[in-house]
This record gives sequence, structure tokens and C-alpha cells, in this order.
Amino acid sequence: MKKINLSKKIHPSKVFYKYIYPLFGKQFLIECDKYEDFAQIVSGHFILDSEQWDAILIEWEEKEQILS
Repeated sequence: MKKINLSKKIHPSKVFYKYIYPLFGKQFLIECDKYEDFAQIVSGHFILDSEQWDAILIEWEEKEQILS
């Protein structure tokens, strides 16, 4: 499978809700217990820069905070 390169093309504030969450919402909310597992799924489909990864991590940490 060819990875989609979003690096430097999509602003970090938009990458999660516009691309990641619509495709991997179930994994984000239910299936993945660890951020590393979720990141592995995402990295299998997208090429992201460090700022985009930071934005995804922030969303993950917010989810964890709500659930705990």
C-alpha cells in the first residue's frame, strides 16, 4: 500500500480531524490502548512531519485524560 504524504502539505491543527480521525476513529476510541499502537496504524498509511505527530499526540493525551 502506498503511503499518502501529508508532511508539510496539511497544517498540524487540521491533520487529525480532517484525515486521521475519519479513517481511524474506531481505533482511536476503542481498539488501541496505547499511543504507540495507534501511531503504528497511522504511520502505515500516512507520512507526517513532527508537528503533525505532536498534534495527534495532543489529541491522544486529551482522550486519555477524559477517560481516566
